Amino acid sequence: MAGNFCFAFLSLFLTAGGFLLLLLVLLAGTRDWDPFNRIYFLWADTSGIPGAPTTAEWTLWNVCDSTNGEFGGITANCQTVTVAHPFLPQQNFGTETGVPGDFLNNHNTYYYLSRFVFAFYLISLFFMLCSMLCGILALCSRLGSALSAVASFWAFFCVLTLATLMTAVYTLGRSTFHDAGLNAGLGYYAFGFTWGAVGCMLFSSIFYCMGFNSARRNRHHERTMEAEKRGSMTSRGSFQATRQH
Repeated sequence: MAGNFCFAFLSLFLTAGGFLLLLLVLLAGTRDWDPFNRIYFLWADTSGIPGAPTTAEWTLWNVCDSTNGEFGGITANCQTVTVAHPFLPQQNFGTETGVPGDFLNNHNTYYYLSRFVFAFYLISLFFMLCSMLCGILALCSRLGSALSAVASFWAFFCVLTLATLMTAVYTLGRSTFHDAGLNAGLGYYAFGFTWGAVGCMLFSSIFYCMGFNSARRNRHHERTMEAEKRGSMTSRGSFQATRQH
């Protein structure tokens, strides 16, 4: 049982860590606080787009100015928070002037991918929360470990899908800006935190399975010992009865 407790505690710790990482990314753009104002997915030179800042930075909720001018920096003067804010400059700034051509030609690709990214952040956080709640049961029961492993694997699948979609849409956007001769770069914190959550959920799932297996082996060992003890007592009773006769 001690082995199951250790694996469950470690898995619970990893899941909580992954949850916190995704929550930081989710809240970026909603608060002008450190570290939220350092988290964004992409920065790009948007000085040629009317009404856009010199350098824009995209979060899940809006587009912000960059305090570093030509390079990605701390976000400032963010737009109004919008649910499932699409990564689409012509829609973000209300004009097609100065927007790189691929955003105009492949509107649906950027629009739907970025909105799916938002949805999968919420779905991932939900399954991670379920995994943590089940993880409390896993500290003291084999059934809890099994339920936690299932929830953790679902969370891992969702976070991996999220990270893949996020990487695809924003690296594609960076390439589009580069092809137009404009500077652009990825937000290291947003990418690092998201892929870090993938790693947390992967190892959390593995440790939950190891905890379940450890509890199952301990239970099998206990049953074997009980059976041997009952067999020994039965044999002793039979021997004593034979001697009395």
